[in-house]
Amino acid sequence: MRGPLGVGGEVAHLSASHLPVDRDSRRAEGCNSAYECSDSITSTPVAFSIRRASAHVRDARLYVASDSGFVYAIDRVLGQVVWSTTTDDPILSAPAASQGAIYAMNGDVIALDAKDGVIRLRVRSGRYQRAVSVRVNTRTIFIAGTERGRGFVYALDSEVASPRWRWSTSEPIVAPVALFSSVVVAGTRGGELVGLDPDSGELLWSIVLGGPITAPAVTSQGIAYVRHTERGGLSIDGPGAESGVVSAVDVARGEVLWRVDVPAGSAAMAGAVSDGVYVICAENLLMGLAIVDGAEVWRLVMPQSIVTPISAGEGLIFAGDTTGTFFAMEAKTGDERWRFATANGIISAATVANGVVYVSSGGSLYALNTLAEDNVPVQ
Repeated sequence: MRGPLGVGGEVAHLSASHLPVDRDSRRAEGCNSAYECSDSITSTPVAFSIRRASAHVRDARLYVASDSGFVYAIDRVLGQVVWSTTTDDPILSAPAASQGAIYAMNGDVIALDAKDGVIRLRVRSGRYQRAVSVRVNTRTIFIAGTERGRGFVYALDSEVASPRWRWSTSEPIVAPVALFSSVVVAGTRGGELVGLDPDSGELLWSIVLGGPITAPAVTSQGIAYVRHTERGGLSIDGPGAESGVVSAVDVARGEVLWRVDVPAGSAAMAGAVSDGVYVICAENLLMGLAIVDGAEVWRLVMPQSIVTPISAGEGLIFAGDTTGTFFAMEAKTGDERWRFATANGIISAATVANGVVYVSSGGSLYALNTLAEDNVPVQ
């Protein structure tokens, strides 16, 4: 490896002995490493049948989960696998971390020791098979999903996984919950957005936004930016088709601050907030909306469809397309900063931390310098 992660250099291929290394993978200026895994990586499935990939960053490590049931811990500086643990079944959500433990869900709720990957706790329960997310704060595991057609949010003690409370609704929940310090926000396929007390599960507020909520709410400074759909309005599919809407909700009061029409395409994909702009994707169209009022700041037509949630960090937004090209763009203007070509189509949400963006493609996990002026591969 030419230098530490976050410093410009060539692509390095670092792996544990049981992980294959692709000797022919591409090299690029500003790209620091590509981690080759023995199977595909998965993150939280929302309304998709295709499994998606993302990573969770905690301190000096990167934690990823695979659809073969493995959880990996990767050293972010060296790009080496520190440990890998099998959970026996496909993991249904990206890992979460709290209090020295890594939490994953594959039907069971599993807590692994962050230091060595040893399984501390496993709660076997078929009721979580249709869960869409696991979220953790310092004391509680929050699980959201659908059972027997009804949406649910469970809160479990993070040490012993004993139930704290349960909330349910008549409509399915197909998007992950969002956690704030004083409220848990969940949306339903029926268009209801609710705020729950994280300690008791008490319903604090409820608002009906008008159509199915299939994308995770994006949170920033006490505001939840919620993407949903409804009939009529603006649609890339023509008159009478489903339209898209973005609503900004004050989570302390459960009050809609503004709402704007947007194209409905890719409505189940999360957007991202950076530098006062909320960015969403509609197939191959990216739009930047001002967080103060929802006014359109910029729009950008991409060469190929974007099938990943948008990620943000360092004043940039990140998106990958179906051909394997990964883009970094200025959040304020939509101007392209750099691009990087991976070997396969990108169907994975990127993760940004400490000047590095992590993205998976075809079983490889790439670490790219966010500040590089040119991440275009060189021959």
